[in-house]
Amino acid sequence: MSATDTGTGVTGTVAMQQKAWGSRIALRLSKVAGPLSCELVAVDERGKAHTVVGWSVPAKGYGLPGSPQPQLALQGGTALRPQEISRFEVRTIGEGRTLLTVPA
Repeated sequence: MSATDTGTGVTGTVAMQQKAWGSRIALRLSKVAGPLSCELVAVDERGKAHTVVGWSVPAKGYGLPGSPQPQLALQGGTALRPQEISRFEVRTIGEGRTLLTVPA
């Protein structure tokens, strides 16, 4: 599943794989400027957010001119099964600003 946020310009792809313990989640993210601390959350059917993984974005960001890398690739997991996830959100830690929403 892929999406681009028209407001922030951030683009990303999320992949899910069902496991006995829940879901393995892979994220590829680009066109994000730093410095930021971010997290990927899986939002369930009731609207509750479950943190999948967190990271820091360097000042030069990812996938921008002058960035050291064209994209950020991360993996994490959640106890939720794929069918229990309605969407994914990339959020800033602290202020909770949503940079990208990807439908599940």
